[in-house]
Amino acid sequence: MDQIDPSRLNRTAASASIAPSARLVGPVWIGSDVRIDEEALIVGPAIVGDKTVIGKKAVIQNAIIGPNVEIKSDDFVAAAIYTRSHSHTLPHTAFSFGFRRPWQGERFRRWPVWSYPRLGKRIFDLAFSLCILLLVSPILLIVAGLVKLTSKGPVFYRARRQGLHGKEFNCLKFRTMMVQADTLQERLRVVNQVDGPQFKIDNDPRITGLGQFLRDTCIDELPQFFNVLAGQMSVVGPRPSPENENESCPAWRDARLSVRPGITGLWQLYRTRQEGQDFQEWVYYDTQYVRNVSFRLDLSICMKTAAKLINTFLDQFG
Repeated sequence: MDQIDPSRLNRTAASASIAPSARLVGPVWIGSDVRIDEEALIVGPAIVGDKTVIGKKAVIQNAIIGPNVEIKSDDFVAAAIYTRSHSHTLPHTAFSFGFRRPWQGERFRRWPVWSYPRLGKRIFDLAFSLCILLLVSPILLIVAGLVKLTSKGPVFYRARRQGLHGKEFNCLKFRTMMVQADTLQERLRVVNQVDGPQFKIDNDPRITGLGQFLRDTCIDELPQFFNVLAGQMSVVGPRPSPENENESCPAWRDARLSVRPGITGLWQLYRTRQEGQDFQEWVYYDTQYVRNVSFRLDLSICMKTAAKLINTFLDQFG
């Protein structure tokens, strides 16, 4: 497994107020307008969302807090996701997912067998994916031929990603980059434009000419419907991520790995791409989805994604 350098993961917003006697043991993300009072201790991996107050002598360990939350003096929050939407009495608010390696046993959020997250969602995924693949099958064939003709390398890019309960799988996309793009990424990391463990730069030199169009129109992600049919992904869910990204915050990791990763989701729809905010938004929307997963929410996300894609195509060809 690739190791994450903790020093690269620390981030404190300029507007945060941290008492001199407070201690931060990284990796820790501190959002905008956060106040951390005297003798508070935050042990990472941890995220403190915008406009959150950490009281005097409070202890935060391996947790996601906020945004807009007040942790009272002397409170202790560990291995939890703690948001404003819940009561602030700690025993009832901690949305906790303990995590141990597969050979030691796992603990993720679980639902009853006949519930929508366990059964209904899978039926929805199968029906939706079959319909989409039947509709776009001519496009898949045309794009596969173009990828093969316009650049050297395979048609598909197979990325190792973690799925339900951490099980790894090959996430399929049409290849949009030159061969050995992953190796070049390490050389380009010094110009990374997003926070957290993810990587993104404008005008990425690894992207092919056709690849840029496929990315702009999201056509490159159509093969992921085969992952959905195979039970490795869902139509709606957290963005599929590799283990090294998930390891950056265990509480968030265990929440997002409680469901199958999705082709679309809340973060994909609502991320603002603001500098220094992207990872915090990613964590927030993933955990909100796991809290509130339902057929109505999935249908709403699909409809909004369709509207967004239509607007994208109009912008491309208008």
